[in-house]
Amino acid sequence: MLGFVKVSNSIFDYNLSPKALFVYTYLSSRVSCLQTTSVKYDTISKACNMDVKTIRSAVAELEMHKLVAKQNRYNCRGYLANRYYITNLIKGNKSWFKVDREIFKTNIKATNFMVYCFIVCKMSENDKQAFPSLSAICAGTGISRGRVSKAIQHLRTFTYLNRIKRHYRRTRAYRHNRYIHFICNVKKDKRKARTLPVRTNQNQLICIINPFQEKCNRFLRI
Repeated sequence: MLGFVKVSNSIFDYNLSPKALFVYTYLSSRVSCLQTTSVKYDTISKACNMDVKTIRSAVAELEMHKLVAKQNRYNCRGYLANRYYITNLIKGNKSWFKVDREIFKTNIKATNFMVYCFIVCKMSENDKQAFPSLSAICAGTGISRGRVSKAIQHLRTFTYLNRIKRHYRRTRAYRHNRYIHFICNVKKDKRKARTLPVRTNQNQLICIINPFQEKCNRFLRI
């Protein structure tokens, strides 16, 4: 997976749960030019780090909001991967934000992902900075204040974004925090280079052993 996924800013107007937003973003990353994708529940479960039962409830929530239309497919052997029609919210709406495709390889939780998306949604295009307060994040995501603080701490620890505390010079009162966006880079484990054994012919071994035997025989003779 390379590049990014376009997600409309209006996605937060639907008051989705974190699991539904995560599944919607993942399905949007797999759509074709016809805004459709065919994927199994197990594949979504591995990418979103959730069990199949949670994926089913998230898809049902998206269907209720008419963001996703699911089509069951069958053949002579039984069930096939479901086909999903994704509602394109960006069409006719210029406001959208980017989500790195590599984020689906990091096993991030749905709540942390929703806080990450909301902060990225508020960032400017030029300097990639945002200044939302904790109250604004709670109101926009529907997540409690304590859980938002834990999510921000997790995002800072794993370098999804950086938080900088600000305060006024005169009164020393705290202002809204500044958040800086980082590019999501997944480090892959590099395999150690294997040293291949050197193969020698039988004639080469004889040539190597014979001089050594001659030296031993000379030593014994002396």
